[in-house]
Amino acid sequence: MMYRILIILIAFCSSVSGQSGDCGADFLQKEMESRKTLFSQMYRPGNLMENYNFGNVHLYDFKSEHTLVFFWKTDCPFCKKLLAEIRLILQKNDSTKVQVIGVCLDEDKSNWEKHEFVALNTSPNLLNIYADKGYFSDIAIQYHIYATPSMIILDDKHQFQKLPKNQDELRKMFGYN
Repeated sequence: MMYRILIILIAFCSSVSGQSGDCGADFLQKEMESRKTLFSQMYRPGNLMENYNFGNVHLYDFKSEHTLVFFWKTDCPFCKKLLAEIRLILQKNDSTKVQVIGVCLDEDKSNWEKHEFVALNTSPNLLNIYADKGYFSDIAIQYHIYATPSMIILDDKHQFQKLPKNQDELRKMFGYN
């Protein structure tokens, strides 16, 4: 994640200064602090996220106790582990308890279309979408996603609740071990 941010900042600095990497530590520090502040304001308990959308689907279309937004890639080994955990969550909970929005950030849409997780799209509590342009898609930028897997949990009022880091936190969140 830090590598991606650094590459983006170096590219930005190069375009501003006209020289590769000649940006200065002050600029980098200010940019990192700015992004950190924005991220902490966006993801804080009680922050309403109604305005965020997923193509033609909006968060207010989801009526459940929890909404899990899961950003993933088909070639991500950590995503594969979490996809198995999400399958368990879907099996053990109905759509009134939890709804999952899976957002694939692959550059090649055919990889997403062939993936077994997409075949689960028949589940009433799963929405699987493909984000064209991967990390540079509108949705990845909107949610400040720089790495996969990334997860966001919202409550029944679509307020930010938690950013789980791994499958153990998901298990605890949904009450099984």
